[in-house]
Amino acid sequence: MFSRHEEARSTGADWEWWFVSNNKSLRLRVQAKKAQGTKDLYSEIARTNQHGLQIDKLLADAKKQNAIPLYAFFSSEIEPTLCRGQNPVEGVYLASATRVYGDFIVGARSKVEAKDVLAISNPLSCITCCPLSQREDELPLNYFREYFPEEFVASENSNESIGIHNQIPNYVQALLSRDFAEQGEMEDSFEIPNEFKALLVFDLRS
Repeated sequence: MFSRHEEARSTGADWEWWFVSNNKSLRLRVQAKKAQGTKDLYSEIARTNQHGLQIDKLLADAKKQNAIPLYAFFSSEIEPTLCRGQNPVEGVYLASATRVYGDFIVGARSKVEAKDVLAISNPLSCITCCPLSQREDELPLNYFREYFPEEFVASENSNESIGIHNQIPNYVQALLSRDFAEQGEMEDSFEIPNEFKALLVFDLRS
């Protein structure tokens, strides 16, 4: 199991997400936070220890692993988001980690409320309903480029696509090859790397 010590020292991430299509796959590293009401979120976003800022670790490890770094904010608030077509309450909202860093960490310390992080976020469900998710090899890459462009600035002069992989790692392949619905539960022999707490795989293969 992934420990808080390993999280702070190594990746800064809670989850690794994969969108797997027939030809390519998209990798995300995601840090989860709660965002409720007027509670000040700054201390959580700027969480640090002897290894440095958690968000610095998230950004650095995502770059190293060629993954898109995101924040997942859990919130029951009804506030404007990047996408205007969402249902009133979604529960989980995704934001660019690079923008979180630029908007709330760089510069003088200021209070950060739920409405502030939701304003730069999109409901999780938007990934599945947005037409942009259907345009490139069945992966939602164009969706992420449209709503979280801060994560793709570094690749403008590069042939490498941020987050895109031609092959998936063994632990993702192992998950896709098992029928957990029939088995009832994950086999004890299945293990994910200790770089993150949990693995989520979206199987988009035809």
